[in-house]
Amino acid sequence: MKRKNILPDIEKARKDVYYATVVLSESRKEHFQFVFASQVYGTFFGIYSKFEVEKQASGVLVKKIVFRLINYKGIINLGITNIELKKERRGSKKYVFNIKLKGLMPLFQDFPFVPPGNVPLLLDSSDEFIVKRELESFSYDEEDVITDGVFDDEFYFKDGLFPIKSPKSELEAKIEKRFPIQGLGPRCPKTLVQVVCG
Repeated sequence: MKRKNILPDIEKARKDVYYATVVLSESRKEHFQFVFASQVYGTFFGIYSKFEVEKQASGVLVKKIVFRLINYKGIINLGITNIELKKERRGSKKYVFNIKLKGLMPLFQDFPFVPPGNVPLLLDSSDEFIVKRELESFSYDEEDVITDGVFDDEFYFKDGLFPIKSPKSELEAKIEKRFPIQGLGPRCPKTLVQVVCG
């Protein structure tokens, strides 16, 4: 029996929209919901979020979010060092969470996040989140690129006694400029999350 070709068209697949979904309701306030997954340093990890919300007539107020990072596979654990929130652009219904990550961190971690100015976000089901990761080097000194016996191969290229800054960390920006895709799936530095208010 002849096997059918199941490979989709790559150009079409690049243009498709891929979503994760979170449900913002008081009935889910104790649940961690998936918002992001990626792999760096050969480590696969996921980020989940627990939302403290209050129902309003016009939507849901998000007072606090706890981001939980779980390292699944790999030698180097990733952790969150900071989270920044901004609107994609003025008048936009997309909120961008820029999650800063670093290697050589604990196996899993909770990172509490309160919206800027401690002002809750008023969201409805037409809002979306873009969750992006920004990796920071765990090396503190360019001249000493080994930290706790570990070489930072996301930022440096090692050839014996001649480590140099790696272009790998610059490649994501070049790909983003060429293929500015919003969504989960085609690339790993960001996820598009659809908000459902319950």
